[in-house]
Amino acid sequence: MKSRYDVSKRFGRRLVLASGGVAALAGCVWGLSAVFGEGELSVGDCLPYDGTAFAMMAEREALASEAVDCSQEHGTEVFHVETLPSGEYPGMRELMNTAAQTCEGGTFEDFVGTEYHRSELYASVSIPSATLWEEQGDRSLYCVAHAPGGNVTVLQLHFRFVMIPTALVCGSGNAEPAPGGRV
Repeated sequence: MKSRYDVSKRFGRRLVLASGGVAALAGCVWGLSAVFGEGELSVGDCLPYDGTAFAMMAEREALASEAVDCSQEHGTEVFHVETLPSGEYPGMRELMNTAAQTCEGGTFEDFVGTEYHRSELYASVSIPSATLWEEQGDRSLYCVAHAPGGNVTVLQLHFRFVMIPTALVCGSGNAEPAPGGRV
């Protein structure tokens, strides 16, 4: 079951985070770190892609150069970035549990000033795959927010979000996003 959280009643726009545990994610996660290395974009950056298009992007340099002012139209934003502890790859289930706790816990509410479960906006989590973890040392976890229905929208929030293009990573080997770009 997906959780819903209020981002800003003031503007009537909302974000949704794909959550509710590994089962609800059907083995898929947004693999943002497959697209961006650390330091490419930072909190406050926004990109003009909806959740689905964003998931199919593959070139870091091109995407970083397409960052827009967050007051302009944009479709996806990352509201939290965290570096996970080093060590052996803990597995997708463990990382998804960590991501859900991080993105649905106090992180969201602390950042936007309202409870996550009241939102009408979608959000997805991005965790490194085993390959990225082991071969590239990627330990980045992203909490990614995007407009419902995959529409590019001006998300006029009183906080700034980072927008990072993503590549969908699925345990089944498929690379098809769920309808509306949600996982």
